[in-house]
Amino acid sequence: MFNIEETKKMIEVMQAYVEGKEIQYMRIYTTSPPEWKDIPKNNPSTWDWDNTIYRIKPVAIPLHRRYLWRSSTGKSFVSAITKSDYDLKEDTPETYGQLIQWIDTDWQGDE
Repeated sequence: MFNIEETKKMIEVMQAYVEGKEIQYMRIYTTSPPEWKDIPKNNPSTWDWDNTIYRIKPVAIPLHRRYLWRSSTGKSFVSAITKSDYDLKEDTPETYGQLIQWIDTDWQGDE
């Protein structure tokens, strides 16, 4: 039997599934190491809450850094650049000539 809080989490996951969000599952009782697997879209599954844990698939946040810069009109703005853009571009915040300072001292997000 599930308590009210567990039932609310189940409803949240199933509602997200109905809305088309990506859902992952992990079998509780298995001989292999537990791992999250995607539930394929357009392939409705039978919910097995007694033997399986479900979750809404986390969204990965790309590595990024925020910085403070000043426009040619003198206004200050906060922007962010992803690490992949920073590595590819020749015109980084430093080369714009309008960088005031980096807000983040290191790259933030998921690798």
